[in-house]
Amino acid sequence: MNIAYITTQLVEHDAASNNTANVLERMADSHSIDIFAFIFERRYSQNMRSILYTGRTGHTLLNTMRSLIMTFKMARSFTKYNILFMAGTEISVLPAVHLAKLYNPHVRLIWDFHGLTPARFHKSMKDRVLTVIRKYVYKISMQLSELVIADSRYLVKRWVSKISSE
Repeated sequence: MNIAYITTQLVEHDAASNNTANVLERMADSHSIDIFAFIFERRYSQNMRSILYTGRTGHTLLNTMRSLIMTFKMARSFTKYNILFMAGTEISVLPAVHLAKLYNPHVRLIWDFHGLTPARFHKSMKDRVLTVIRKYVYKISMQLSELVIADSRYLVKRWVSKISSE
């Protein structure tokens, strides 16, 4: 089974990246996995391949805009996978993911949701606005996905139950 793991970044000293690395190592025993991200700082086993969204490393505004421009190209590349597994995905990549589902209805979309820092905890107005936008876009994306995985009861209560009821 071909799996595309779609995330923003996989760095060395980050709790979400550590969780992602553990999940990927377990899945790589029996599946072929391609990891799509803006930044990679880790090494992976033989069954995993890392792919930069735009061909350039870095999670910058320019790379984010490039990923939006490359939506149709990325969507075509995502259609060859059986499962598109999303975790902390940048919102500029989500249109390509859902477009891939339109191109190939047999592709399964799965969210591994780790949460989102509430806007009130961000210091800059830019980060607050981006968090509100992410929250809205993530909810829409999760509603269009086949499965949402959340590891904590709080996330299930505050996010997943609201998504399924809307």
